[in-house]
Amino acid sequence: MLIAFDFDGTLSDSEMTVLLGEQCGVADEMEAITERAMNDEIDYATSLRERAALLDGLSEDAAAGVSDLDAALLV
Repeated sequence: MLIAFDFDGTLSDSEMTVLLGEQCGVADEMEAITERAMNDEIDYATSLRERAALLDGLSEDAAAGVSDLDAALLV
């Protein structure tokens, strides 16, 4: 089960969704969705759902690796 919330820049210095997207090879698609939301073409909830859907299939180990990378960047 994937539980997602957007805390980038609040609880983390990194854009975690971007790091996860890079891990899945969908960072460009995520950027396009974010751009649509920033331009008020879609609402935030839709943006979050669409970005989370792009992460479908991301293993827990891969997600944990991104979290470890983020922690290393803070040191």
